[in-house]
Amino acid sequence: MSQLKRRHFLQFAGSTLATLGLSQLDFFRGAEGYGRVLAQSTPRKLALLVGINEYQGANQLNGCLTDVELQKNLLIHRFGFKSDDIKIVSDNSDMKPTRENIIKAFREHLIKQAKPNDVVVFHYSGHGDRIQDPSPLNIEACRLAGDCSFNGTIVPQNAAPVNIEASEVEVSHIMGQTLFLLTSLLQTEKFTMILDSCHSGAGTRGNVVVRAARRQVGSEQILVPSSSELELQKELIAELNWSDDEFLKRRQTGIAKGIALGSAQRNQLAIDALFEGFHAGVFTYLLTRYLWQLTSEQPVEAIYVNLKRSTNSLATAKESTIRQQLPTFEYQAGSDFKQEPLFFLDLKTPASEAVITTVKGETIEFWLGGVASQNLKTSGEGAVYSVLDESGKVVAEIQQNSRVEGLFGRGKQTSGDSSAIKVGRLLREKIVGIPANPKLELALDESLGADLATAQAELESNRRIELFPQNQLSESGYFLGRFTEEHQQQQSEINPDLELPAVSSVGLFQADLTPESQSFGRLDEPIVNAINRLKPRFQRLLVNQILGQLLNAGQGSTLKVKAEVSGGGQVLQVASRGIDEVKTANIPVQFRSETQLKVQVNNESNQDLYLAILLISAQGDMNTFHPTNWDAPEEESLFSAGEVKELPPPGESLELTGTSGFPEILILASQEPLRNTLKALQQIAASRGQSRGRLEGIRGDESLGVIDSLLGDLTELKRSVDGGFRQGTDESGQGTIPYQTSTMAVLSAVLEVVA
Repeated sequence: MSQLKRRHFLQFAGSTLATLGLSQLDFFRGAEGYGRVLAQSTPRKLALLVGINEYQGANQLNGCLTDVELQKNLLIHRFGFKSDDIKIVSDNSDMKPTRENIIKAFREHLIKQAKPNDVVVFHYSGHGDRIQDPSPLNIEACRLAGDCSFNGTIVPQNAAPVNIEASEVEVSHIMGQTLFLLTSLLQTEKFTMILDSCHSGAGTRGNVVVRAARRQVGSEQILVPSSSELELQKELIAELNWSDDEFLKRRQTGIAKGIALGSAQRNQLAIDALFEGFHAGVFTYLLTRYLWQLTSEQPVEAIYVNLKRSTNSLATAKESTIRQQLPTFEYQAGSDFKQEPLFFLDLKTPASEAVITTVKGETIEFWLGGVASQNLKTSGEGAVYSVLDESGKVVAEIQQNSRVEGLFGRGKQTSGDSSAIKVGRLLREKIVGIPANPKLELALDESLGADLATAQAELESNRRIELFPQNQLSESGYFLGRFTEEHQQQQSEINPDLELPAVSSVGLFQADLTPESQSFGRLDEPIVNAINRLKPRFQRLLVNQILGQLLNAGQGSTLKVKAEVSGGGQVLQVASRGIDEVKTANIPVQFRSETQLKVQVNNESNQDLYLAILLISAQGDMNTFHPTNWDAPEEESLFSAGEVKELPPPGESLELTGTSGFPEILILASQEPLRNTLKALQQIAASRGQSRGRLEGIRGDESLGVIDSLLGDLTELKRSVDGGFRQGTDESGQGTIPYQTSTMAVLSAVLEVVA
């Protein structure tokens, strides 16, 4: 299975929801539904946000309080919640996240206050687990997994056992059954539950922590609910005036109210990860970041396809694991919540990446919850944000001077009237930092043993690699290490179908110690030989990393460019932010192997642009698609205002190869010719004796040369716009190129190839 095929939106995630009997639907339709529910005009919007890092009787977590802040800022500034209507129960709130307080807050803040048609949100970030179910379900999902006798739980702050008797360990967890009953007491149907937790794989893996309670019990012991939990369930059933049989029957049908989102399926992991200067749940961070950037112009079908496609894109490649993990999502049984337009309305505020939170004199502080983690590292100084009014009109600009406390930035106003700077005003990226000297982040794993010093010396001589201490490697980096028996056991438990490397072989691991596909060599390979073998892999990962960052920035361009990829009766449409609306047909979009593709690109801008198109194979190799005349590439790349470019030209074809995977078409439309890039490609063509035609299999030093040339073009683009600029530095002190998003649109069309 190719590396790209396993890149899914919510990497490390795992979910309690799956053990509640929820069917697996596509998360991205759910995310769209969640966004549209929140955007409705309702009498009131209520939220209860629970986050727990500091546990008693379970391993500590790092990112759950960040999750709460991510969700709170999203709800207030993007969806119009009042801060007084958001109740927070967390380690640092007045109301601590004990079992009693979580239930009390649910009752008093949500059940007692919510009226019919109100919007209600319950978010939980913390440990999950599963315990013996006194009234087990009998549904297909649990029968297939062989665990119908268990019920998923969320774990309050005090996770220590209440009582231990023989083989049974009594715990004070809150069961899925209890959440079902509490939810049933709500008077509104417009309820959203989000659980960023899981019940398997507890402990630390590499530089991440799994959100499952570490069980300090014997292997023959089972967890059982506390007497308080069972008594509460009886009280709730009585309040609902249900019989026990009716309760069980209702549980069999699915969730009680609204919609429910969970981190992943029942056997997957919810990960607490280190991003660029902050910890967060991967599920919550990526969900909220997506909702910050959600536009009102796209129908639900387009959102569904765009998000499903983007999970396999270079833009999110290092924010998703190579393990194929999809979150869980379900609508209330018998409802039409998934239908448009009955319950889900367009958003009322413009898409953005940040929001002003504090104004003190000339110092402006803003929340960066919608900014991609790749951009955070390089935007410490020199990043520029456009300030938007309520209609989305640009009314001022802010230049960032620093980033503080993880997701907060500070800066000052550089243009516009001072009255335009207000708390709550949304910000959109205008200039972001792109590394001028990009490097691949690596850390050496202790499994290398006696080879650590040799590996360090060898890698330090590579100017394209930056070595980090193990505990400082972010989610975008890799470990170099040996595959051990411990790794083998760990990975076999997570994914028994995954083809694992040989024990003692050297290769790359992702930040959670998942082995990087096809990076491991033969047994007892000398460390220097292994590093030399991996050099092309290092180069490919670095190339894709930079292309991904460029894509993150270029997708927000105000240039009006759209494209359509078609073949075999399938149509996939993508567009820059400057395009008002793009409708997508055929869900999901899949292309059969050997399909003949056609690509149509429209320049709806009022200016001439220059067009270049790259195809990144499912294996990560670079290929050119346009231009193809290497005697005059600049002339061929001209893309006139209003022009519709249809490719490939008559007499040529583009055929999808391979039986499966996710190749990606990158479309670059720039205000000025990408002369350095075209020159680098010309040189590759000359070395191959080609004067025309697509260049295929560009890899290694060739691909790095193309990327270096593209970075040079970004510098020239910035100069052409404003006649000069001051290069900034990222948080590591490395030089950055201030990339103005309006100078180039970068579109991504990820194609799912099936046999």
